[in-house]
Formats: sequence, structure tokens, C-alpha cells
Amino acid sequence: MKLIDTVRTSLCVGALVMAGAYSAPSSAVVVVWSTTNAGSPAVGSTAGNTRTYAANSGTTTATASAFSDTNTNTSPRTIESAFLVSYGTSGLGVTNRDACTTYSSSCDRNEGTSPEHSIDNNGRYDSVLLSFTQAVVLTGVNIGWYSNDSDFSVLRYTGTGAPTLAGLAYTALTGNGWSVVGNYSNPGTGWEAINATGQSSFYWLVVAYNSAFGTINDGCGGGDDYIKLAGVKGEVLQQVPEPATLGLLGLSLVGLGFARRRAK
Repeated sequence: MKLIDTVRTSLCVGALVMAGAYSAPSSAVVVVWSTTNAGSPAVGSTAGNTRTYAANSGTTTATASAFSDTNTNTSPRTIESAFLVSYGTSGLGVTNRDACTTYSSSCDRNEGTSPEHSIDNNGRYDSVLLSFTQAVVLTGVNIGWYSNDSDFSVLRYTGTGAPTLAGLAYTALTGNGWSVVGNYSNPGTGWEAINATGQSSFYWLVVAYNSAFGTINDGCGGGDDYIKLAGVKGEVLQQVPEPATLGLLGLSLVGLGFARRRAK
């Protein structure tokens, strides 16, 4: 009976340690993704182009794409892909599909020219989707340029699979897998701390402030917001077995081998 108990104990310990190795607490590494270079690929001549950015540490990348609610055939307007434009050291801007030079309810006058070459909410609501290769806890957004006002909203995706923005109104996002992280009032240029509760996701959305995601107290009197995204930072979450876990697993396997030899 003692030999059988030894074998059982070794097997149980091994199983428990293996389970612990796969459910161990995630380790976090703080990294920065700067979007002040063109990214890869450097150019995009069609709506829906993407740019990929490396982290300053580690291998987790962020792929950026642009969206805006330019589908005027629906009410409210629904989201379509837009042009993601790199402006060097000031960061990323968005040019939506509705650019025109005359006043019209069916187009966005002066879109693509300053200040509407940015992520803005004048006429249409522009946004940048960031898709990461690992789950991240974003903790900061870097505004590289702004005009007039710089309010913005941040959402994270909590649904299953990859998110779909096209065809949805901004007002429908929270019913389709998106959660509001926060609305941030006129930070100006530089880093703005976000996500105080430490939530994580593979997908994050930075939007020129939209009241559909809540109200903010704008001490500068509000008005249209125009910002460029110069980067984001946060913690990369990775499931890794801890050294102590691996050591316990090794001991359990040694015990199992010893018990088997005794049984022969």
C-alpha cells in the first residue's frame, strides 16, 4: 500500500503542478509603441490601410488602422474604414472617405486639410484601432499634436474573436463587445494616463471624443477636437511558468520514477 500511495502522490503532485504552470499569474512588462515613424508598410493609398509598430522592448507589435462614421446611407451614420496617415514626429492622423471642399450634409468639408487631417470629431468621428499580438494593459496615450481642443475616448474589446467595426454605429459599440475605458479631457500634448483600473485587451480604440461613450467636464469650454496619436504604452501580459513551478514539477517526476523502480 505504501508503494501505491507513493505513486499516487507523485502523480497528483505532478498534475497539480502542471495545472499551476498553465494558470500561473501573468507577468507584466511595461513597453512603449511609438507611432512617430511611418510604420510598416510606410504608405497606403486606399482606405483601410494598416501600419505596424514594434515595441521598444520585446516582440509584441501593434497594428494601427483608421475608421470613421462616413456611411451616410444609414441613420445614425455607421463606421467605415478610413485612411491612416503618418505625420512623422507628430504621429498618426485620419482622413475619412467624405472629404470635400464645399458645404454639404453628405460630405465632410475640408477633411484631410489642417486641422481635419488629424483624428477629429468635426463632421465625422474619426478613430484609430490598435491590434496587439499579445494582450496588453494600456496605461498611457501620447498626443503628439492637437488643435483647438484635445478630448478623446478610449475603448477596449471584450468580445470573442476579432472585432468588427464596419457597419456599426459608434452608439452600438458597447452592445457589440466593446467596453468604455474612459473619456479624457483636453490633455494637450504629451502622455495622458488612462485605464486606472488596469483592464487588458488585444484590441484598443482611440476615438476623438464622442459623447456616446459618456460625458466629460471640459474646462476649456469644449468645441471640436483634433489630435494626432504619437504612441501608446502599457504592460504586456504573458502566461509563463515560474521557475519554482518548474522545480516542483521536476521533483514530482523524479519521485514517480523512483516509485516505478521500487515496483519492479
